[in-house]
Amino acid sequence: MSHSNFSFDNASMAELNSVIGSSDFNRTLRRLATGDLAALETALRDEGIDNDQWAELVAAIERDKTAGYAGVVGQRVRHWLLTALNEVSVVSAPIITTEVMAYLGLPPGG
Repeated sequence: MSHSNFSFDNASMAELNSVIGSSDFNRTLRRLATGDLAALETALRDEGIDNDQWAELVAAIERDKTAGYAGVVGQRVRHWLLTALNEVSVVSAPIITTEVMAYLGLPPGG
């Protein structure tokens, strides 16, 4: 009998919904601390984000900070999400979105 690595600890409703109907239960859903860039990198790499995508996200975050975006997803991070989510699995997409939102201090559906 196989055991799942899924954890309900700190999982949001959006995160829970993302695994319903999936056969891939080896995901560890976590909620990052706001501003924890190292944890964000680990989480996104676990979901298939490569070096180039990661560098683009970090640049987008920095440019949006400089542009004064606070309390919302900035236009550059939004563009990164839209682009990156087209390149990952349907299971990874909501997890990536949730992790980026957590990093920014926003709710999962924010």
